[in-house]
Amino acid sequence: MSIAEKEPGSAKPGRKPKPPPMRRNRSYFGPEKMRAAYRAGQGWNAGEIAMEMGGTTARKVRDMLRTCSIKLVRPFGRPKAVQIHCTNTDLRLLEDAASDREVEAGDLALHIIRVLLQEPVVMANLLDEDR
Repeated sequence: MSIAEKEPGSAKPGRKPKPPPMRRNRSYFGPEKMRAAYRAGQGWNAGEIAMEMGGTTARKVRDMLRTCSIKLVRPFGRPKAVQIHCTNTDLRLLEDAASDREVEAGDLALHIIRVLLQEPVVMANLLDEDR
């Protein structure tokens, strides 16, 4: 018998030793989660969010968003363009709200629509429908 076979926890003959376990639980703090959720709502994929955050992978970002019950928008095919007609007053209000958040007005409008589509109760309340 060799010395390696006698030591407890050592690899058996013909087998590779197990690598040390990787650290799996990176702590995400509130601002990171909020930024990731915002980017997910904008249509960013997990890889793009991970690149922006740094120090993480797409899989870890996807898992973190899943534990927070945040869905990533999956682009099936090319995005469709939708034209919305609104008054100048509404457009100014949208542009002001977008500039306060440092985003484009179209991106903010799309985010608002996505939130409403994922929250049918809020949409029904806004449209004053009984369900």
